[in-house]
Amino acid sequence: MTGVNISDVQIGVQADAPTYRSWLQRTGLQVTVQDFIAEGDSGHALFWARRPSGPTEPRGKNPP
Repeated sequence: MTGVNISDVQIGVQADAPTYRSWLQRTGLQVTVQDFIAEGDSGHALFWARRPSGPTEPRGKNPP
């Protein structure tokens, strides 16, 4: 499982939790846990996501 905290990699982007979730899902990650981390009167979303396992294409070969 891969922990993903988008705020660590974002550059000048602020979005709500549903938007972050959709970005993760569009990259092929499966969100397994979503939580809220309180920080004083506010906080941030924390997502745990993983890339689903499945068949992979052989690298360097063209399909028939």
